[in-house]
Amino acid sequence: MMPTAFGYLRLEDGESEEDVNRLHDVLSDHAEREGLALAEVFVDRNMCSDQVIGPGLTVLLEAVRRDGRAVVLLSKWEHLAASASARHAITAVVVNLGGRIQAVEPISEPTP
Repeated sequence: MMPTAFGYLRLEDGESEEDVNRLHDVLSDHAEREGLALAEVFVDRNMCSDQVIGPGLTVLLEAVRRDGRAVVLLSKWEHLAASASARHAITAVVVNLGGRIQAVEPISEPTP
């Protein structure tokens, strides 16, 4: 059985539905290459840089909690949160729930 993956996209103002579709395809292709079963991609739209938690992230964390071993796929690290400290905090929550995070772009930040 393939491990379950959930995608997450955090989008700022001005990003179109075309951008969402393109990024969804990036995550889907990555999951297939990595042997992951992409269950769903959660999206938070029109996020301000100072806003950390959106409804998509809340639902994503609940899905990770229910699965217990899920992989969270990001197209890039900044889709998790705008600030590095928030990214580290959210990563710690995902790990504490039993999941892990994998970015399509090379990860330049260490995970806890």
